[in-house]
Amino acid sequence: MALNTFIETIKSKDLARQNRFSVHIQGPHGVDRDVNMLAESVSMPGQNILSVPDDLRFGPQREHAQGYTYGPISFTFLCTPGMPEKVYFEDWQNLVVNKNANQWTANYYRDYIGEIKINQLDRSDSTNYTVEIHEAYPKTVNAQEFGLGSTDAYQTISVEIAYRWWERIEVKPAVERPISSPKRARQRLPKSDIINDHIWAEDVDPITGETGDSWTLRQQGMNQPGTNPDNPGKPF
Repeated sequence: MALNTFIETIKSKDLARQNRFSVHIQGPHGVDRDVNMLAESVSMPGQNILSVPDDLRFGPQREHAQGYTYGPISFTFLCTPGMPEKVYFEDWQNLVVNKNANQWTANYYRDYIGEIKINQLDRSDSTNYTVEIHEAYPKTVNAQEFGLGSTDAYQTISVEIAYRWWERIEVKPAVERPISSPKRARQRLPKSDIINDHIWAEDVDPITGETGDSWTLRQQGMNQPGTNPDNPGKPF
């Protein structure tokens, strides 16, 4: 039974694919469509709960949550001749620290941060999951390797992005159901605190509360006047 349920879940929902994504990067210079299009790989950001130990009491220590921390993420881009993709991030870094005319001065934070959006797509290119990365800038543009033995391999550029925080801004309803999805009981609820799963109707719409549960629909039909074979004209 569990195996059949697993197979049906995969068939109906599919699986998230690593090669189905899109990127939208907007730096201080604006958006470069080709840079976004040539993203070969991206890192979806994670997050960590910052905690501090509570050592004022006896016994094992507790870790008390204090806030969030975020680590940098990496992008890899395909390079076209002249490597304008690399130039895009070099120019962005020049807005972070001005090295022109040997100034070597850091600019104002608000003048060099940008926004990045990463979309996870399905097979039909519909967006299922989106994160927006705030106050981002390219911290590291990594070195590139060239070699005569590369047998005409294409060049890429890897960039490490620093940022302040990120948020999920869009979730497809079919992927994530509300925690507070309504339930409809098939029968009167018992007074006991323990309620077995078979009491709840299946396929309850999280918005309307309607259900396609076959047992519930049969009962609703039988509860109509005239459907009780023992007492015609009276509810069952």
